[in-house]
Amino acid sequence: VAEWNQKVLPLLAEVDEISSNTASRFVPWSAEYQPCAVFPRSCRLGKLELDLSAAAELFAKETPLTLASHEHITLPLALAFPQEGSLLIETDDDGGKWVAEVMNGVLFRLLSLAPPGKAALTIIDPVGLGQNFAGLMHLADYEPALINRRIWTQRDHIEERLAELNEHVEKVIQMYLRNEYATITEYNEQAGSVAEKYHFLVIAGLPAGFSETGMARLKSIAASGARCGVFTLIHWDRRYTLPEGLSAEDLRKGSLRLVREKGVVSFNGISSITLDPAPSDAIAAELA
Repeated sequence: VAEWNQKVLPLLAEVDEISSNTASRFVPWSAEYQPCAVFPRSCRLGKLELDLSAAAELFAKETPLTLASHEHITLPLALAFPQEGSLLIETDDDGGKWVAEVMNGVLFRLLSLAPPGKAALTIIDPVGLGQNFAGLMHLADYEPALINRRIWTQRDHIEERLAELNEHVEKVIQMYLRNEYATITEYNEQAGSVAEKYHFLVIAGLPAGFSETGMARLKSIAASGARCGVFTLIHWDRRYTLPEGLSAEDLRKGSLRLVREKGVVSFNGISSITLDPAPSDAIAAELA
């Protein structure tokens, strides 16, 4: 009982605190753009629901332990910067429209929260030829740099964009972090209005379109990018094995991982999750 009170009850109190935090709740999509003053610490993409009623009933019968009216728990599923700001989606098929909706939902939420010009996207879509992210192309009409000019589909172009991101990581380490800051987030807290922007590398249908050189550059970004403000949103079609030199662990480390197998979506083995919807085409066009 003492151990329960010491370990479990504080967790339940933390659940209550998270539930009362409005920032962790789903905000319905609107064409109004209300960015944060600074880059947000997290970006919600869904919610996780736990039904502990059966366990609570057993505890009540057999022990003095109690869940203190927490038989049903709902927690936000969110990217957290900089520790877990990357997302890896693994599917046993091509993912179809579902993957595109999940990724677009996350990207539009990021863009709607980030201060103007502080989130830049590099989008790679060799299988869909850019169609999966067509709604984001409206951004290029106003500021091409926000999406790195266009959606990239050809192998040579993919290698070039990955090389640019690797160079950016090197610059951040050598010019900003050095031996003073552990992450770009710490640096930005001191930098104020000249804070460095965050970069998001978006890849649909990995490993399609990737050469060995491209894979090596992706591995480097996955290993060192997060502390430098370069995060990945990757869909891996597991029907195709990763080439030698890039392991599943390389991709999974530091990423929030969603898995869809036989149509069932899970996070850390828990399938009772609901992902937030992407904005409608009309609202997406207004936001972009």
